[in-house]
Amino acid sequence: MKKGFTLVELSIVLVIIGLLIGGILVVQSMIENANMKATIRQVQQVHILAQQFKDKTKYLPGDLPNAYSLFAGACGINAIPNSSAPNGRCNGNGNKSITWGGTALENYIFWEHLYLMGMLDTAYTGDGYTFGTLNVEGMPGVNIMELPFKAVGSNYSNPGGLSVNSGIDSSAYRLEVSAARSAGGCAPQCDGILYSVDVGAYDQKIDDGVSSAGIVQGYYASGTWNPCNYSNSIQPGCILRFYQPPEYQ
Repeated sequence: MKKGFTLVELSIVLVIIGLLIGGILVVQSMIENANMKATIRQVQQVHILAQQFKDKTKYLPGDLPNAYSLFAGACGINAIPNSSAPNGRCNGNGNKSITWGGTALENYIFWEHLYLMGMLDTAYTGDGYTFGTLNVEGMPGVNIMELPFKAVGSNYSNPGGLSVNSGIDSSAYRLEVSAARSAGGCAPQCDGILYSVDVGAYDQKIDDGVSSAGIVQGYYASGTWNPCNYSNSIQPGCILRFYQPPEYQ
């Protein structure tokens, strides 16, 4: 006759399973905290480097109109990249705004300018449509900076990168660095890589916890821009935006 488990033995098994689950959750929390700290440090460093570049040239990287002369043609030809000619062009338009799409693709030469100034180790290409189309154009580690972590799951079909823009709050030189991904529909920073609760954690840690205000904000695009709902733990596709502190403007 087969002997079954006693209640004591079953209790011990359940305790062991509980400890294992608890240990996994602790490790997961440690990884998430490490990712958060690494991302914050990385974005802060980008803001500092951008300000140092501006102090030297009077322009933010990407917006520099005389980049061809400054970098002795190392960035390509003496012209501004645009949606018709996105690659191999050096200059920004000098209008005190980092733009993407249409007549200027300054968001890509932003990273190339920092590299050519000796501020970054990665030789970013400055080319716009690395994937071949406007909707899928950002390649982390090639033409945009890669995030310090890899997210996986149904909401994370592509690796995340850092995109730059001049911001949505009308402060022309208030640099916005967004943690997002390129996945079609709107690029380079219209496809969020985080859940709203994750973005809210960043906002709570270093800012005011309000998705539509402050130097850290959370947005997602669904036809129009909307603030992320931090109380909705399953809302996917949120974009984490870091605005340059006012003292940098």
